[in-house]
Amino acid sequence: MDHIRLSPRLQMVADFVPPCACAADIGTDHGYLPVWLLQNGIAETAIAADIHAGPLANARQSADDYDLTERFRFVLADGLQFPDAQDADIITVAGMGGETICAIMAAAPWLQEGRRLILQPQSKVAELTDWLWRSGFTIEDVPVDEDDLGAFSADDGDEVPVVEGEGQIVEGDLLIHGTGIEDLGHMAHFKHDGSLL
Repeated sequence: MDHIRLSPRLQMVADFVPPCACAADIGTDHGYLPVWLLQNGIAETAIAADIHAGPLANARQSADDYDLTERFRFVLADGLQFPDAQDADIITVAGMGGETICAIMAAAPWLQEGRRLILQPQSKVAELTDWLWRSGFTIEDVPVDEDDLGAFSADDGDEVPVVEGEGQIVEGDLLIHGTGIEDLGHMAHFKHDGSLL
């Protein structure tokens, strides 16, 4: 069976996902990211969630095309508002505006209980980073481009090892990962209580 190839934007997100039992891709669209995570042994199972039936049908087709349907759960839902969303230990949200990502996270307070988030906002990055900081999340690593946009990874504030960036430069994407603002371009470092290090 052939392996799926990701766009540079989705590959950057995928590269930040650590090995996990269950990865949930919120706003999954075609389901390419969870297919890649399963094929590469990063995730044991995956949840593909989308608010629209069409993209979810596309994700089902992708899973079927790569013979992975049995390891998927497909959910028609608004963000993380579905039963057993808490089964995911890694949550990816890519390609949405920062304000939409904030709304999804604000509606799921259980995220504070220890989930790792890999977020790739397309806009309103400052709004998202501010919300994360005010909510006790910290940013672990951020590959940025010359426009300071990219993807980042956020965590619930528990101490976790910092994931070293590999100097990835990706146009139009900011990646948030883990606990603590460790590298957001040239921003300061923060810890869970919000004090400056």
